[in-house]
Amino acid sequence: MKHLLTLACATISCAAVVVHAQTDKPEEVLAPQSHQLSASPDAPQMAFYWSGHLRARLSARIPFIGGLQEPGFSMALLPLIELQNQDGSDQALPNENWRGRLSVQGAWTWGEEPDAPRFSLGGAIEHESDHATARSDAPDVSLQLNDVVLLGAVQIPKPRLMIRLDMQAITYVISCTDLESACRDFSGSTSFGGIADLMLDAGGARPVKGKWYMFGSVHGAGIVPNDGMVRELRASLNFGVWTRSRLGMWQFYALGFFGNEVGIDRGVRWVP
Repeated sequence: MKHLLTLACATISCAAVVVHAQTDKPEEVLAPQSHQLSASPDAPQMAFYWSGHLRARLSARIPFIGGLQEPGFSMALLPLIELQNQDGSDQALPNENWRGRLSVQGAWTWGEEPDAPRFSLGGAIEHESDHATARSDAPDVSLQLNDVVLLGAVQIPKPRLMIRLDMQAITYVISCTDLESACRDFSGSTSFGGIADLMLDAGGARPVKGKWYMFGSVHGAGIVPNDGMVRELRASLNFGVWTRSRLGMWQFYALGFFGNEVGIDRGVRWVP
């Protein structure tokens, strides 16, 4: 009995030492993550969500030079593929329609420390097209956008909050969003548009890896109508929580659309 009691005490002591060692493990502080929390449907995120039916978006930011949260010049490639079904579809997995997008972005960022305001200015060249998959009832049309973008962003740290505003001024060329024109023979119209994204992140300027933080974001976009370009106005509101682990950033969220696309999305997003 005495030996068993001694062994039990030794085991408890070892466990206490392990717990104490884990508790004393230094926290890993991350760079600000607010730029990953956009409510935009073009945000570089892997997403699986429900909006009348299951949808999937596969996208990522692939940096060539620097990074968005680093001072100086940065350049990145942003590919995107989105899969979805027709309204009223009986398909369980998204496969009836797909959207492809490719963007090359470059920007210069001013601001050395994450605790201080940061500003960036840059540009992008983008192509986007919407298609139906090969099936018997698929419409023989495709819609596309080809554009040149002026990018601007400001990031302002507050106690326990990061505020980030991204803005885009867009010129569209050889583009069409009207099903009647369908961009046949590589023809299209010229138009203008704009995008604004506001992100509020409770992770602040120095979020800690493994902890959960609340966030909210607002996205607004519009296109001026002209020939094959249909008038578009869209806004979306996004609320959720996020954390970053060894497996990347995880976001659980609800998102509401207003304007050209109306509804509520619920799902999970992942960022490498």
